[in-house]
Amino acid sequence: MNKIALDRKLKTLLLIPVILLSAVAVLGTTPVLPVFATANLSISPAVLSDTCLPPSPGSGCTNGLGVGAMFQYTVIASGIGGTTGTVFAYQFEIHYNPAILQAVSVDSFGPFFDALLGSGNAIPVSIIDNANGIVSMAVSSTGPSTSSLTTTLRIGNVTFSVAGLGRSDQSLQNAILIHNSGGGVITNIPATTADALFSNIGLFGRADFPSVSSGIRMAWPEDVTYSIALDNSFTPGIVDFFGNVNSTGTLPVVAFIRFTLTSDFGTFVRQTTTQQYGPGEVSVVPQFTGYDPAPGGTLQVGTFDVQAQVFYQQVNLDNSLGQLTAGKTIKSFHFVVIPSNPTTTALSCSPLTGVNRRTLCTAVVGTSDPQHLTGMVSFGSSVAGIFKPSTCAVDNQGTCSVFFYPRSAGGATVTATYSGDTGGKTGHGASSGSTTVTVTGHPTTTVVSCSPGTVNAPTRTTSACTVTVTDTSSTPENVTGTVTFRSTKSSFWDPIACTGNAGIPCPPILPECTLSPTSVTGVSSCTVAYRPNRNNAAVCNPSAGCMATISVSYGVSNVPNTGGFFIPDGGLGDAIHLTSTGSTTIFVTGHQTKTSVICSPSAISVNATTTCTVTVTDTDSANPMNVTGIVLFGHDGGLSPRGFSPDFCTLSFTSVIGISTCSVTFTASPTAGTHTIFARYRGDSTHVRTTGTTTLKVTA
Repeated sequence: MNKIALDRKLKTLLLIPVILLSAVAVLGTTPVLPVFATANLSISPAVLSDTCLPPSPGSGCTNGLGVGAMFQYTVIASGIGGTTGTVFAYQFEIHYNPAILQAVSVDSFGPFFDALLGSGNAIPVSIIDNANGIVSMAVSSTGPSTSSLTTTLRIGNVTFSVAGLGRSDQSLQNAILIHNSGGGVITNIPATTADALFSNIGLFGRADFPSVSSGIRMAWPEDVTYSIALDNSFTPGIVDFFGNVNSTGTLPVVAFIRFTLTSDFGTFVRQTTTQQYGPGEVSVVPQFTGYDPAPGGTLQVGTFDVQAQVFYQQVNLDNSLGQLTAGKTIKSFHFVVIPSNPTTTALSCSPLTGVNRRTLCTAVVGTSDPQHLTGMVSFGSSVAGIFKPSTCAVDNQGTCSVFFYPRSAGGATVTATYSGDTGGKTGHGASSGSTTVTVTGHPTTTVVSCSPGTVNAPTRTTSACTVTVTDTSSTPENVTGTVTFRSTKSSFWDPIACTGNAGIPCPPILPECTLSPTSVTGVSSCTVAYRPNRNNAAVCNPSAGCMATISVSYGVSNVPNTGGFFIPDGGLGDAIHLTSTGSTTIFVTGHQTKTSVICSPSAISVNATTTCTVTVTDTDSANPMNVTGIVLFGHDGGLSPRGFSPDFCTLSFTSVIGISTCSVTFTASPTAGTHTIFARYRGDSTHVRTTGTTTLKVTA
């Protein structure tokens, strides 16, 4: 067997190094001799030693290598180059005594691969395991290999710190160099280290499905093995498992390898055919079996954990077979299945649009088997905007459409991203596409003023708030559309976007007015009436100042219960004007109050009476004023005066300024139980309305 090669249909290939002996032999570690010239990996400096004086291990050291000192190891690959020795990927592990040394950082993958990493053309992995004393490094190019003229290559720099005094013997293990001759053919470059011949341990390969020459090859440290075998007859899309069997016993054996796969989809067992090996025979071409990751036509996307175990029987001198023996489970490995039938996504939006005006954006996902295509397309934009809906599902032609409402003018880059799926034999990879939408628009300014600038909350006086929107471009045009109002204080507006029905209040929809052009081209205005509420939410303590900020937004509507922005087809803003905002302030007068009520006695029998006294307090601590007006009474959630005598009371001043009281008599109803009594202060020209409650226990 001269050269172990791979057909252009790149696959995930895994080699399990099995040393299979006769029933009377002992498992050994005799390496498999390479079939090519070997490269050499070395670590430097080769020897580090120092003498430190007690008592401090970190000082008094002749060469400065006491505890806390740091130094760097460099790994060099030599003997490479030529047409079959260029390096496409590599990995290695540095083993050390963690009681003496601790790895600090992986500083470099070498100048060639560092440059690939900097340009996004390589996939690196590094793992520092200071508990077990192992640093693992791996990198795989997604593009070029080293030059055929490169015969020596630095492939790693790792910084260590001294953790204690003693001896640590460092070694290179699980090292591998990979050559890529182009067209998807990758081969192993056997390598030696200073300790022993490398025997193909330690690389996990991943390739896309279906296996194609353009698939991305990845490598990262795993305690598994890798091999390439002649692959002319294998079926594309099948994961192939390989295992070398070597017999070093004195009698022939027959053997097979069983692979047990565990995944979210269940447990599956695959095993190779049974082969016979003579004493000392090495299986240069490994045994193999395969697993279809798309049973029933649906790709099983995810991670599969694999346990490989060898089974063998000794061939006796009379050609009878000995007892079937299960060898130990070889170290587990795993592989990842990813959807990879490639797709392309093209996007177009039509017609040309203006700010707040919709355009229909259609994504077309292309693939070799559109009849199996499923999945979702999501959309995004480089400028503010809204997609309705935000995602869409592709049909059996790979298309889906959404409306896009841009929020600002200019060139908007709209992107459609297809998520991929698991349909068909291979699944479909993700892809994206974009297009540029030209959005027209004139800049605007929005100014609002309210007159009068002061309103009274208790009496609910009104202020007329007029908003003016101006086209500030060099070629102004009349502005149309709506303006939305909002206040920082609880308030009512006129007009408002809804009317209460059957006692049900309006939801908190923001008021709007429709702009009308003025006598000046490019300037439009409209007016709403602002009225504060009579409750405490409308005012604050006057001694601290009480301002309501009135904000207006041109071209934006915020309607509740629609998930945020809602822009109907044609009413907000207009086709050429950009949105803008403005604000002003109104002074809100009125004192906040607190209403409390107490009934004495608080527990009575049916048809007995109790006296309920209400106290209303002006809560402005700096400048309270006497509270006037009436208080209405009710019980158990209603305003009915039944049971109260009189059915309301008029507040009287107390000796404390800002506190007023009055009382009524309540006769318990025939129903025993706990009842809620409430008193509602109706406010006056200075004080806002509030309500207080208490409970009354009535017994039979």
